Amino acid sequence: MADSLLISDITPQLASWTCKVSIVEKLNIRESSKSPGKLYKPFVLQDIVGNKVKAMAYGQDISVVDQRLELYRTYNISNALVTAVYPNFNVPDEHYKFLWSINRRTLIQDVDEEDKIDVQKSAEIVTTPFSLFYNSMIKRDTINVLGAIIYKLPREFVVTEKKKKQANDFIFVDEKSQPIIFTMWDECASIQGVEIQNLLEAGIYPIVLAKRVAATTYQGLSLSTRYDTCIELYPDNQHATALKQWRSANAQAIQKMNTEQLYMDSLVRFALPEMQSKSHVIDVKSSVDETRVFWILSTLRFLENGYIPFYIGCNSCNKGINSTVEGVHFQCLNCGNINGVSTKRFRLSVELSDATGELQTNLFTNEVYKLLRMLEININPDCINSSDLNDKVKALTFIVALKIVRPNIHSKAKKNFSVLSLSFPTDIPTCSDAQSTVVHDNVLPNSPEGKRKLIGGENNDSQYKEAHLPDLPTIATTSGKNKGKKHQKC
Repeated sequence: MADSLLISDITPQLASWTCKVSIVEKLNIRESSKSPGKLYKPFVLQDIVGNKVKAMAYGQDISVVDQRLELYRTYNISNALVTAVYPNFNVPDEHYKFLWSINRRTLIQDVDEEDKIDVQKSAEIVTTPFSLFYNSMIKRDTINVLGAIIYKLPREFVVTEKKKKQANDFIFVDEKSQPIIFTMWDECASIQGVEIQNLLEAGIYPIVLAKRVAATTYQGLSLSTRYDTCIELYPDNQHATALKQWRSANAQAIQKMNTEQLYMDSLVRFALPEMQSKSHVIDVKSSVDETRVFWILSTLRFLENGYIPFYIGCNSCNKGINSTVEGVHFQCLNCGNINGVSTKRFRLSVELSDATGELQTNLFTNEVYKLLRMLEININPDCINSSDLNDKVKALTFIVALKIVRPNIHSKAKKNFSVLSLSFPTDIPTCSDAQSTVVHDNVLPNSPEGKRKLIGGENNDSQYKEAHLPDLPTIATTSGKNKGKKHQKC
């Protein structure tokens, strides 16, 4: 057999070659966006000095090649088709701009155990700490993340203008007890997502290494898979071992974390609003940048007349349904929740203003409930008069995180504004790297040290449930009689 070459030496001009490689990633099968119906499966191969290349199997070759190439096994691969990649094609090594195509004609030989490439699995992967997720979102970086998945939310899909897309939301947490929503799309949801759900149903909180994910503004701040995301269960490294120990020691605290839905406050927790550079209202109104998160200091004024209006919608995605009755059980056709319950949902029109001007936007169910918690108003929103709310907030200043959103086709507005989070200018929760790896009371909102004045954001299709509101702290009340109580009916 010819001498083995390194990946970097192999080009389309070579007529005959052999390269010893280890299979370091196997990604999910995908359908080509340019050629509908054409399937492909990517692999990432690594040679003895660490060079990497992306290889593809197509169509009928996928199952054969996938079965032949085992993860972390070493092979001598000869004479695969080598082609140059097109601009912006995602490659694992920026210094090697070629793609290998492997099919049933490709020569693949096993390598003896003593000659294998020693790849330390996930040990060399650099992961981004949770405290840097907001910075990653702003920079639009692709990141690797490691954590435990502790819960699955009800959403099964989203309906876009073109088609229905599978989407599963999981609660992802690190050893500092900092939860965040992690959305898995399409193949990741239908393959790894199903496996994770089965583990959760068996009472196991799986440790997950997710490579090449994005931080997004969904629910204020969350994680999302991409077309090239690789999700690895049971990663083998020191950090994963520490997570397993934390998981074993904190089962009860994990249950409490799920019940109190601390993942709804991720933007405030990780962005640290007081540390963010502030914009003026006039800057937000004049901008057309839909990717930017604007932070402003503003007052609030509620524009509704009379009681806070409501509609009946899904308790999971908040989308409206044609019903006037609460408590009806149904399968939601907007999010796929098979255990949907018709519930009052709220949208409150507000005006945000500072010295430079004002703009109008809406607070949705999650923000409305949390705002009432802050004001220690312990009755249901539809029992509250907007003028009474204005009296409560007229002397208060808020830090508001906003994003410009494109209006839907039925809207006459040129642009809309989405509130990602509200918080007071003091006492913002932190996610210091000095925190313990064990759940302590000081990371929970109801603890004496955790009485922080914060309010996290909610998008229109939030999974936030009225029935499990976090017991968020509140500002001073006039009587103090209702402190700590749940919202009461009218």
